[in-house]
Amino acid sequence: MRWREGNVARWLLVCLAVLLVSALYLRNQQLAKNNNSTLVPEKEITESQSLKEPSSDKAQPEPRRQDFYVEQRLDRDRVRSQEMDTLREIIHNQTTDEQNRKEAHARLLYLSEEMAKEVEIEALVKAKGFQDALVYLHPNSVHIIVKAVEITADEAACIGDIVVSSTGLSLEKVIIDTRP
Repeated sequence: MRWREGNVARWLLVCLAVLLVSALYLRNQQLAKNNNSTLVPEKEITESQSLKEPSSDKAQPEPRRQDFYVEQRLDRDRVRSQEMDTLREIIHNQTTDEQNRKEAHARLLYLSEEMAKEVEIEALVKAKGFQDALVYLHPNSVHIIVKAVEITADEAACIGDIVVSSTGLSLEKVIIDTRP
């Protein structure tokens, strides 16, 4: 009986040791992963340091923000994705009547076409030499924000032509804003 008690105690100690080693290994892996993801490339550090303005001791560091265009594009895509998911649920729900299913399907197709037009217009504007552009299509108008301090009349006309040819709306329905 004494031999069995000794084996059980050893067995429990071995299991405890294995669990402890596993926990330490996983913790170290997680710490290494977190450290790698928070490292900033040396080139980025030197560029950001050279761009910084002299700061006073009282100034608090601002949290790093994403680019306006990236944030807005992500928000637009998130909202549209939620709407499309809801429409898909309506389409695939067996209890939905045929009329609502057709309307949801038509709206889903419209949103898909709208997304494609927005991407197309943004790409064409970038191809004309602008850093970035953000397009919002509305039923009777188009709002486009171009990444520039200001644009010339020729540049505005070029952007207007792109939007008119892609959407079929008149030039009066196109709103162009700038944001550096």
